[in-house]
Amino acid sequence: MAKITTTLGDQEIELGPLGSPTSAFEILSLGEQTSHLRTSAAALVACWRKPLTGRPKVSLQQHSYNAAKFGVACSDALLKQGFTPLQIVEAAAPALHLLQEEFIDGSNVKAAEDFSDPAEAD
Repeated sequence: MAKITTTLGDQEIELGPLGSPTSAFEILSLGEQTSHLRTSAAALVACWRKPLTGRPKVSLQQHSYNAAKFGVACSDALLKQGFTPLQIVEAAAPALHLLQEEFIDGSNVKAAEDFSDPAEAD
């Protein structure tokens, strides 16, 4: 996979997959339940790999894998660092895309491959 980067303020950030299609789906689902800022911040921090300098010291595990609480902690931490909501949302776009790919590749593709239409069984 090619290196995926984004820019937050003046810092270039390398992104990587979360490693859990379920957690990826739960973060993506925040967009339907809550603010886009919370979803964006959660996606950005979850996928943030390098540099560790500037990365909020929060994790899904610290928040009992509750994506909503993780999203609040991420957005609060990034806002306290002085980033604007617009900077966070813009920087998170590649992270959101990465989570979408991870969820689709990790679960839906296998389910689609295994699907057989009952109407075709006759």
